[in-house]
Amino acid sequence: MDGDKYLGKYRVKTERVKWHDYNNGTYFVTICTHNREHHFGEIVGGELIMTDIGQYTNGVLCSLSKYYPYAQIHSYVIMPDHLHAILTIDGKLTNRVSKDTVDDKGGITREENPMIKQCLGTIIRGLKARVTHHANANNIPFAWQPLFYEHIIHDDKALSQIEDYIKSNVSRWEQTR
Repeated sequence: MDGDKYLGKYRVKTERVKWHDYNNGTYFVTICTHNREHHFGEIVGGELIMTDIGQYTNGVLCSLSKYYPYAQIHSYVIMPDHLHAILTIDGKLTNRVSKDTVDDKGGITREENPMIKQCLGTIIRGLKARVTHHANANNIPFAWQPLFYEHIIHDDKALSQIEDYIKSNVSRWEQTR
């Protein structure tokens, strides 16, 4: 297996582009459940009938800006085994922790701690952690697929096309089943 090791385990290399720091911009994000299991609910009659985890995930998405004031969700859809979202990060509102304050934050990794950087990865990790914590606290079997898919949205035309894709996701699901 090709890759770096951390704590004796191979790490999956990121597919993120190297020329972009993901702390400013608009992104199309897809996050899947482990083994594409239907943890969020089932589509019946053109509507997702959500499980507890689906409802909780919906609440987290609705309140994302509360936890990450530099981020805004434009639109999203929760499907039985994944979710899609369009998310904007305002680089003017992001302020990475300065080296002067890292002694108080970041643990042993200091400024390299991924949870203190105000970027897309931090938001996705936080969303996944909140949902996983809720599942664990309520003894609900649940797991995410490692990583997530993202696409940088460069213009209004692409944004509009992706919004249409999100809006039609439920009907496409029913057509393919």
